[in-house]
Parts: sequence; C-alpha cells; structure tokens
Amino acid sequence: YLSVGLGGDLAWEGPDRNSTYSASLNGYFDSVDLIRFNGVETGSDNRTSLAGTFKWNRVLDSASSMQLGATVSNQSGFLGTPYNSVFIDEVGGLREVNEVLPDSRMRYSFYGSYRRWIMDGGAAEIATRIYNDDWGIFGLSLEPRWYQQVGENLLMRFRYRYYDQSAADSFGLFTTEEAFMTQDSELGDVNSHTIGVRIIGYRDGLQGWDAGLDYVMRSHELDHIVASAGYLWTF
Repeated sequence: YLSVGLGGDLAWEGPDRNSTYSASLNGYFDSVDLIRFNGVETGSDNRTSLAGTFKWNRVLDSASSMQLGATVSNQSGFLGTPYNSVFIDEVGGLREVNEVLPDSRMRYSFYGSYRRWIMDGGAAEIATRIYNDDWGIFGLSLEPRWYQQVGENLLMRFRYRYYDQSAADSFGLFTTEEAFMTQDSELGDVNSHTIGVRIIGYRDGLQGWDAGLDYVMRSHELDHIVASAGYLWTF
C-alpha cells in the first residue's frame, strides 16, 4: 500500500474579529496491492480521495464559543479491502468469495460544537456530527466533553462519545452472488460508546505535547483500546 497526500489550508478572520473561517482541500493518491483472503495476488489498483472542508469558529461572549463545519469528499478507484471476503450460503454449504464494492463514493459530514466556561479552570463542551454517503450509510454522533486546567501548563480533557450507524446497501447475508457484496463490520449496522481522557501540555503558552487513551465498546463486540501521543515542534 502506497499513499501520497497533498493539501492546503486557508484561514482568515472576520471583520469583527470574533469569527475565524478556514477552508481546506486535501487529496490522497494511493496504490494498493490486491492480496486476497486466500493469499491469491491479483495485481494492483489505484484509489483517489479528494476532500474539501469549511469551518467557522465564533466567540459568542466572554464565556462561550461555537464551531460549525462541513466536509464533502469523493473517492474513486478500488475502495474495498483486498483481504475481505463474503460467504455465500448455498445449498450444500458456504462458499467464500471476494468482497465487491462500488468504485466511487460521495461522502458528506456536518458537525458542530458549543463550549462554555463553567468554573475556574473548567469548561464544558457538547459536540455532534452527522454523516451520510451514497453507499447508504447514515451516522450520528453525540459527544459531551469536560476540560480541566491542572496547573499553569497542563490541561485535561475527558469525553464520552455515542455513535450510531446504519448499514451500507451492499452489506448483508447472501445466497447468490450480487453486483456489490460486503460483510465488513465497519460497513454494517453498529453503535458504539467511547470513554477517554487526553492530557495536553503547554510550553510558553503553546501546545507542546499530548497523550490520550480511549476505550471503545461496540455493539458487534469488536471493542478497541486506542492510545496516542504527540509532540509539537514550533520553529
């Protein structure tokens, strides 16, 4: 798998200086070696992904702010997972075949958040995101967060996230081969609950490092533990 990404961002301030706007355009150009579930190699294929994003941040008053945004993306080429397979329930038993998905996908997401200072060193935030694509998937998330200042140079963020998703049109159980078929749990009907914490360290007033840990409980029992760490070098 080889991926090359290119992108750019543009940000500007509103005339009243209480609003900031940003627009970005990003593209990924991938080459995928097709190694199937049974180890058979069927050459390689390409995938192109283009995404445009617009964000609006607004300071509402001395204690609150909000953000709204939207992303539209288009993918084309080989969009499946090479090693995924599909079981066909035929007379006489199951037959395993390659996953087959459309070679184009339009994706749309809209999101927003509202944050308010509650007490000295503490702020609450509520965020939501709506997702839809032309594969038939609709998703909705709701995420409350709490930010707590711990000392002068340390901030902690606690969060809970609920996510619910409908299945793609091509997801299901099959008795005959169809034009598009998948049994990938990521494209199925699923909901999840996430709890997590992130610690952010500052240096000279700027973010210097962060570390986080999330536990994701999913309805199809493929639970996740996700750890992350980062360091920001400013020059």
